[in-house]
Amino acid sequence: MKTALTIAGSDSSGGAGIQADLKTMTLNGVFAMSAVTALTAQNTTGVTDILEATPAFLEAELDAVFTDIFPDAVKIGMVSSGELITVIARKLRQYGARHIVVDPVMVATSGAKLLRDEARAVLMEELLPLAGEQEKKEAAEAGRKLVVQEIMNQHETLPMGEFAIGTNTTAYAMAERFGITDRLPILIVEKMGPHFAVGDTCYSWSEDSPMYNPDGKEMTARDNEISILRKEDVSRAYFGVHKDITIPYKELGSITVVEPGGTRVPIIKDGRFVLPGTEELNQALDR
Repeated sequence: MKTALTIAGSDSSGGAGIQADLKTMTLNGVFAMSAVTALTAQNTTGVTDILEATPAFLEAELDAVFTDIFPDAVKIGMVSSGELITVIARKLRQYGARHIVVDPVMVATSGAKLLRDEARAVLMEELLPLAGEQEKKEAAEAGRKLVVQEIMNQHETLPMGEFAIGTNTTAYAMAERFGITDRLPILIVEKMGPHFAVGDTCYSWSEDSPMYNPDGKEMTARDNEISILRKEDVSRAYFGVHKDITIPYKELGSITVVEPGGTRVPIIKDGRFVLPGTEELNQALDR
């Protein structure tokens, strides 16, 4: 059975707060638990009194839940003070709480204020960022595993086998403007954006064979620092994988070179070339 924890205030009328949460969770087949942030004296006509839990007591409640029946999900409702919000945020991080829903109750249906003004900033800074935090971590980890499986061929690292930047910006702009990307030759499309390949170079196992451009000039850069190791130990020179990746300019944030000393040299920022001397490449993109 799935488990869920509601962190909220008690509604003596049973229409909201932990009472409503516990009913909803139970009716949906979830084992429901609670940590009470405040007791409220209220009914359908209004709130007459509020007795807030102390930070120490709320902390004890959360410790009791998380050290025994770990919740699969956490819902946060009424929390009236910054001190309580800080306790909740700290404890959720401590225990690595997952699937967090922040549904703050600032004003009761009757109009009574349930969240102090000073607590709003704490709510924004401490609690709201936790909502979806675990899901983001899980998605990032799933993405990393997918990259290792589909692009890296189960290798943790691979050399850069190819890198082309600034090629075919005019073709990219044309294809975007007229919606004809699917009609262009693949050798054009694959370079319509920063293009790189991980793994072996295009010349793997043939580095020593002369190759020429259509104009008759020999292609001299057929090795990189990994493939050249074939002259010493061929097992270290090749990985049996060459995966091409092209990033469209409209989806690109930035490309930065990190030099051995740590100096960062930006090449592209917000999809535009910023490296001095490359500005001309933006002309097609900015038309």
